[in-house]
Amino acid sequence: MGLFPYEPRESQPELMELIRDTVSSGRHAIIESGTGSGKTVCSITAIAEAMEGERKKMLYLTRTNSQQAQVIREAAAIGRIRAVAIQGRANMCPLMESVPEFQSGTSEELAKLCRDYKKEGKCPYFSKTAELGEEKIREIFLDAPFSAEQLRAKAVSEGLCPYEVAKILMKDAELVTAPYIFFFNPAIRRALLDWMGVPISDIILVVDEAHNLPDYCREIESAELSINSLNLSKKEIAEFGDPEIMDGLTISDLVDLLIRIIKQLNDEYVKEDDSFIPPGAVMEFLMEETNRTSAVLRRAFEKTLEFGEAIREKKRLEKRLPRSYIHSLGAFMLFWEGIDATEYVKLIVGGEENGEERNSRLEAACLDPSLASSIINECSASIHISGTLAPLHEYRDSVGLPEDTVMARFPSPFPEENLKILAVDDVTTKYDEWNRDRTMADRIAGHIERISMAAQRNTGVFFPSYGIMTRVMGRIKNENEEIRIISDERGIGQKELQKRIDDFRRGGSGARLFTTVMGGRVSEGIDFPASEMEVAIIVGIPYPKPTAKQQALMRYYDIKFNKGWEYTVKAPAIRKVQQAIGRLIRRETDSGVAVILDKRAGALKEGINFEWTERPEEEVKRFFSD
Repeated sequence: MGLFPYEPRESQPELMELIRDTVSSGRHAIIESGTGSGKTVCSITAIAEAMEGERKKMLYLTRTNSQQAQVIREAAAIGRIRAVAIQGRANMCPLMESVPEFQSGTSEELAKLCRDYKKEGKCPYFSKTAELGEEKIREIFLDAPFSAEQLRAKAVSEGLCPYEVAKILMKDAELVTAPYIFFFNPAIRRALLDWMGVPISDIILVVDEAHNLPDYCREIESAELSINSLNLSKKEIAEFGDPEIMDGLTISDLVDLLIRIIKQLNDEYVKEDDSFIPPGAVMEFLMEETNRTSAVLRRAFEKTLEFGEAIREKKRLEKRLPRSYIHSLGAFMLFWEGIDATEYVKLIVGGEENGEERNSRLEAACLDPSLASSIINECSASIHISGTLAPLHEYRDSVGLPEDTVMARFPSPFPEENLKILAVDDVTTKYDEWNRDRTMADRIAGHIERISMAAQRNTGVFFPSYGIMTRVMGRIKNENEEIRIISDERGIGQKELQKRIDDFRRGGSGARLFTTVMGGRVSEGIDFPASEMEVAIIVGIPYPKPTAKQQALMRYYDIKFNKGWEYTVKAPAIRKVQQAIGRLIRRETDSGVAVILDKRAGALKEGINFEWTERPEEEVKRFFSD
């Protein structure tokens, strides 16, 4: 069957035909395709067939390194496709790896350092790469597609620069896989297209795990200024000086004024998480305190930016990370002062306690992801694919795809009887009922105990928040320690989290619980095949907290699409529940039961097929005994 390297499963020929037709007609497609459907290999195969004989190239965007490796594995299985993976310099450059400070560098900061090392002949990896020449490098890396990790290992073993090698290989590659930032950051995108040797109109884009894209785009278009970053600016002032930025006002004076207004706004407006502030509040405060006009202040911000740039340059020459918090301060204030668009909202956010000081911040929050994602429409075609994208029209509207975008859902290829989803209607985490009914947490804890004891298997328990998780799990009696409980906790590092996950995965006799939150690192990014997790308990519906930012987002979507609640509350909740349930079935032989503990589960029917039950523990026991 064409380039497809495997015996096709049910729905795969139809999926590939849809993708081929979309690419051939120069359109866009949004596809929800469940775990195990082979969406990666189907996408690559269909696009490669549609591109045959043309000068176009495939750019496959992923969120994680493991997803990139999967793209390269499938390209290798297909054969006849020249493919290369690239990641940021922090991951690929052996020199950057040797300096801990550089690991936190942005792409811009590391690029500056890289240019200096190359120009001064202080990078032996680049020198050998340049000396060897492109033809020889192509010969060395001709055997097969390389993941970023494989390419890095082979390049370093040859004394070559992995980043430069990837750039050279891109010129002949038909498929490039890269993190989101390589396409959605304008400066990096321009460089990437130059390395690939094609205009954007010849790019066929694939967005993997596309449900992440709207939030990602909002984040990269937003900006913030915290008390912590202002205090770091003070450290720079102590090292590099404190110039006047207008008559009688130095940078440290500006920093002190901003810390004062942030604290005042926090005390006046923030009751819990964040709050709207009058759009002109910060500038009005600065004008009143300095007795200067907005035009004079704007010039002061420009001078702050210029001084910060000088600091970055000095650090660069000293081979330090060319980062300046003063530069960031100037850039933020120019951005903040210049915002006059309905796509943004200005907030004061009450931050975490930082020693004796609360790290509150100003935030210019972007509400419209299409500010970053509309560039997709300049591509030849695009395929947006994920196991959790419904409702598809919400995704289309959010990222700014055209009305004629193809939208399709493909069922999981695994037997339906492998997964049973249940729901109970005698508990809820709905805010007012949760606070009014003091027995609610005990009743939810009772369900968790009974289900886990009936299952006697590895069970994941997914909560809408760490606060609710703590309150419920504190009511699990477990007097004889019949249940082994392992918990994800707010703020623990990745290494400690992985250690706990590995402990849970090892399993053992009896009931074992792993507790975490929906939408977090565990519920989306980590697989638990076979017996590593066979039961998922969903505690509550993970509707977003009604913060000021969330209210602004809902209002914006109401104005733009007349679907504020559906797009910004309901759709994200459905996806988070789907992601948690999706931990259970990762392979054809996996089976499991999910139980939703919330009477509001009926609102999820659009995306999740479940049955109501009064005795979930009995249903769970029956499932595993049949």
